[in-house]
Amino acid sequence: ARDPRLRDPLNYARFFVGELLPSSQRCIYLDTDVFVERSLADLDDAARQLFQEKPNSVIAAVPRDFKKPCDGVVNCKLPMVRSRGEMHSFNAGVVVFELDRWRSTKRLDSVARWISRNEVSQGKVYKLGSNPPFVLAVGPDLVRLDPRWNCMRGIHRQHAHNTRCWGGAFIRHYPGGAKPWDEVEVTRKHPPGWAAPWRFPRRETCGIE
Repeated sequence: ARDPRLRDPLNYARFFVGELLPSSQRCIYLDTDVFVERSLADLDDAARQLFQEKPNSVIAAVPRDFKKPCDGVVNCKLPMVRSRGEMHSFNAGVVVFELDRWRSTKRLDSVARWISRNEVSQGKVYKLGSNPPFVLAVGPDLVRLDPRWNCMRGIHRQHAHNTRCWGGAFIRHYPGGAKPWDEVEVTRKHPPGWAAPWRFPRRETCGIE
């Protein structure tokens, strides 16, 4: 990955949750650039029900329907990638793991294999950081969370699906290099929908001054 943020080893920590939490059945993983505005117990309950409905699923996440895996996430021209079959593009900033299935199907090993294949091919399998091997390792075994559980707003162009979920978002996610609490960057970019000065979501209800 060209962006040094995507090469940070901590981006790969999520893949080890099964080993780090050997006695747990589920795990909620959150990126550090999110604001949670609804109880995570509700997220866990929603994921639990979805996992029951799809017994082969290993994660619950919000798919990126506007960006298919072959649209720049992975190189679908390669036979090894095409043979993977069905895949779903998703943002990994909010993910619920079904840990028993994650461990039993050896998805950590699968992630490692895809990283190794990419290194051997000198980056021909994918160009970005930790998300493409995650997509490849999960394949079709994903259940769809309500978009409000990972509603994103970057500093550049906004996608329509994020605009629709933003008002009632359960988790607000600010991916990319610039964050709304970075006043210098916000002032320079003037991103749409980011008021200045920045105010944390619903801070009045938290009694924070």
